[in-house]
Amino acid sequence: MTDRQASAIRSTVTRAIVTNAQVGPRTILQVSGLDNEDVQTVELLQPPGRSSNPAAGTDVVVLQVTGTRDHLLALGGDMLGQAIAGLLAGEFGDQDARGQRIGYRTALLEIVTPLKLAVTAPTITVQAAPSGSGPVAFILPLPTSDPHVVNQWWDNAGTPKISTG
Repeated sequence: MTDRQASAIRSTVTRAIVTNAQVGPRTILQVSGLDNEDVQTVELLQPPGRSSNPAAGTDVVVLQVTGTRDHLLALGGDMLGQAIAGLLAGEFGDQDARGQRIGYRTALLEIVTPLKLAVTAPTITVQAAPSGSGPVAFILPLPTSDPHVVNQWWDNAGTPKISTG
């Protein structure tokens, strides 16, 4: 391979740092690092159904489509310190800067969050093992035909509770 060919390949595939992101129908990035240039419009390609808003400082791989700087695409995205530790072969997941994560593990779907968790489903089964010092509260609405009942749920001990309005 000649130096000219190697240079052409290096300029076609390069690494950049996200400086800003805008999410709309497509995620558009502003990046820096392409031969010390800042680029304002780089489309982030993601797997179907995946959405993200990369934080400033995220590393991406930038591809030059048709060999010109007129159309740049970014792939991937990695933020130092946000990798999920202990993934086995075939496992994957997402984690944010607060430590919230969804891990697709071999034997389970792992969801970790210090925030409230909203789940919408016709049926929910929960098995809980608290890992912190405080109790874990599950508020699961129960069906009712009484118009005076605003909400029904089970507390941590499995006791049905009712609030009226």
